[in-house]
Amino acid sequence: MKKITVVSHIVLDTISSDHLSTNSIGGPPSYAGLTAKKLGAEFINSEKINSEDSVKRINDLDCEIAISLNWPTLIEKGLIDCFKFGILNSHLGDLPRFRGNACPNWAILSGEPHVGLCIHQMATELDTGPVILRDKFSLSNSTYI
Repeated sequence: MKKITVVSHIVLDTISSDHLSTNSIGGPPSYAGLTAKKLGAEFINSEKINSEDSVKRINDLDCEIAISLNWPTLIEKGLIDCFKFGILNSHLGDLPRFRGNACPNWAILSGEPHVGLCIHQMATELDTGPVILRDKFSLSNSTYI
């Protein structure tokens, strides 16, 4: 049986090995937590994802690849190195032009005709890894973000 591990930023909590947390702090169950529970996967949530304890726990799961969606903090090399094939990141911005946060907003303010979506392999510097796939979403005067 293959291991599926979900690591999500939706839940900001400390890692607990004695229970499977599916709730966001003070809120309803998170989609990622419920999906992990449905799959029988370990669900790890931590606002200190780069901590020695988090990295060790994730490394011990022996997963080959991770996927990052809108992660709010930098992921450090120690965590990236836990995965044989690294971490793929979904970035809503035309890399390398629009790195960091709020890229759709910057594209609109810059008068761009589109917002880019890039899937790239994470590197230690923010949004600098090789782009694997890219797409565009057209902007118009009625685009709302």
